[in-house]
Amino acid sequence: MIVRSPPGPAVVRRVSVLVALLAAAAAGASLFACNTATQSAPASSDEYSTTEWKLTSINGVPPLEDVAVTLVFDAGKVRGYAGCNWYGGVYNGTRVNGDTAGFSVIDLAATERFCVTPAGIVAQEQQYLELLNSASSSVRRDSRLSLLNGRREVVLAFSPF
Repeated sequence: MIVRSPPGPAVVRRVSVLVALLAAAAAGASLFACNTATQSAPASSDEYSTTEWKLTSINGVPPLEDVAVTLVFDAGKVRGYAGCNWYGGVYNGTRVNGDTAGFSVIDLAATERFCVTPAGIVAQEQQYLELLNSASSSVRRDSRLSLLNGRREVVLAFSPF
């Protein structure tokens, strides 16, 4: 029969220190997560996050038929389907006046699938992502969302999906 003695004070102290360190790390991680979520949310997150948007025009031209290009806003992030690839990034919206808001997308990235059909999908996707990345303001009227360039021209228009 093996008889074990209770752990000595050194073992108890090490376990206590380890438990205290783990508790401090967990508390710090939760504070960091709360602080990060608060800082990354844009001023006008409610403005965009109520809807999944479907692209209705690129520079005034309808997108290719049977290709649902989507845009979703979620807690300071933007994501969607560009027609061939999935994309995501960070956005910021700032109320300017009335129904206009300053708008920007940063850190935009996309998957790298290669699509050949429908014809023109690669060019449309590239144009869409470039315009999304360069949009400088937005206008939401009724159930429509428009993203504008620096000359206040509508470059991308969306309706609810």
